[in-house]
Amino acid sequence: MPGHGPIRIVMTPEVLGSALVREEEGWILECWRDGVIQPIVNRAWLVRCLRLMHRLGLPEIQIRRWGWWLGSAIKCHATSDVSYEISGKDLYEHLARTASAAYIVYGHSGILKGPEMTGAGSGAAWISLADFLKKRSGHAESVPGSRERKETSEHLRAESGPGD
Repeated sequence: MPGHGPIRIVMTPEVLGSALVREEEGWILECWRDGVIQPIVNRAWLVRCLRLMHRLGLPEIQIRRWGWWLGSAIKCHATSDVSYEISGKDLYEHLARTASAAYIVYGHSGILKGPEMTGAGSGAAWISLADFLKKRSGHAESVPGSRERKETSEHLRAESGPGD
């Protein structure tokens, strides 16, 4: 039944980095804030995100605040920890598998390519951030801009269901 819960996704740290510096991709943070999506996290994922924020040059106080947000049981779904030395792909697959994620959303790094990820064992669809935003907004020709954000957020919320 649509509209009963957030869509569970795994975001690679590059997605978070892109959303912090690119306005058109920052929309995913608004969906997160509004409860439309629920990222799946664990400590290894959190460490990778905080390291990325440090490399982006965020002040320590902002990194600390993001750490609180990223570790929030209200805004995220935490899963079991794994070795910090696990590869990125294996970490994201682990997160998706343990929490039944609908998507693994990856960024611009070029390290991960969607077609290389097909057939992976989590059951989640690998999708680029840009394609996720296009697909979820219903606008195949462009990533949603600020004018379309409210409509897109409502579309996502209507599509989500229990356990998504």
